[in-house]
Amino acid sequence: MAVNGYGRGANQNQTSHANLIDRLVERASLAAFGPDLALLTYAVPDDFPYKTVSTYLNTVTGGKAHSVALSGQGLGAPFTALRVASAYERTGQSLRSLVAVVECATPADADRPEPAEVDSGVLLAFDGQPGTGVVDTVYLFDRPQELASRLAELVPESGRLLVVLGPGGDPAVVPDSGSDLHRAAAGSYCTSVWLALARHWAVWEGVYPVVALCDTDPVSGTSHLAVLRNPGDGVRHRDGGAAARTATAI
Repeated sequence: MAVNGYGRGANQNQTSHANLIDRLVERASLAAFGPDLALLTYAVPDDFPYKTVSTYLNTVTGGKAHSVALSGQGLGAPFTALRVASAYERTGQSLRSLVAVVECATPADADRPEPAEVDSGVLLAFDGQPGTGVVDTVYLFDRPQELASRLAELVPESGRLLVVLGPGGDPAVVPDSGSDLHRAAAGSYCTSVWLALARHWAVWEGVYPVVALCDTDPVSGTSHLAVLRNPGDGVRHRDGGAAARTATAI
């Protein structure tokens, strides 16, 4: 997986989703990647809805991908995108996919429930080649107890589980033993755990056999969980196939 990201506070010159894509692509090393699937995800609506940004993402990354936008799910949209990318790879419909998670700061006078304080974005690149960061499973839970039970089951026999918990998550769901917690910084809504992944994946992939990304939506109360595994952990992966290659954050 490749990861890239960006974040900045709101200002007088409001940012659009297309602006964020431009900054992510400029930072990412995608010249030779050639994606065949480009997924755009967001929770906070674009204040400049004059461009089909999923198509634009395809255009600026080679122009040969099937492009789709996923929204209307609160902070769950990026988790759904991982499920889609993994399904495309598993069924042979994609060899290289991009997932862009973008979020514009919510204006102070906006009547919106999404607590986005900064402009931010993450670009994840996946392929089906052997390596770390294989997307194992993606879950949705209505009750915190269900999330806690599933996290406890993810603790590996060898090594430790890393739980990357978003601002809306409850630390009480993290297993008492065999796991470490990384709390994503507050200030973003749907990009929080993905920004953490982008900024720390280069270290985490060599330390943790299992990385669990989870957050609870403060609007709906729904919890989301995505599990990335090292193929050498001895566990049969359910949905797996798509493997993280690079990650870029802004």
